[in-house]
Amino acid sequence: MFASRGANWAIGLWIGVTLAVVAGSVLLDARLSTSVLLFVICASPLGIIPVIAAGASPPTVAELLNKVGTDENVR
Repeated sequence: MFASRGANWAIGLWIGVTLAVVAGSVLLDARLSTSVLLFVICASPLGIIPVIAAGASPPTVAELLNKVGTDENVR
């Protein structure tokens, strides 16, 4: 599902949900510290994912062959 839409779409959706959560907490008269905590919890994966992805190992030959063998164009 996400592969056809791209990473930018997923990040935009994530930011939209984060803003909705924070706005909802403000509308419910939550304390400022609670709203900031919710924002930090929602936004932290966006900072962690690039760090993890940068150290990811390249795919193995078996993974590459499996990907080629499972394409829809192969009969």
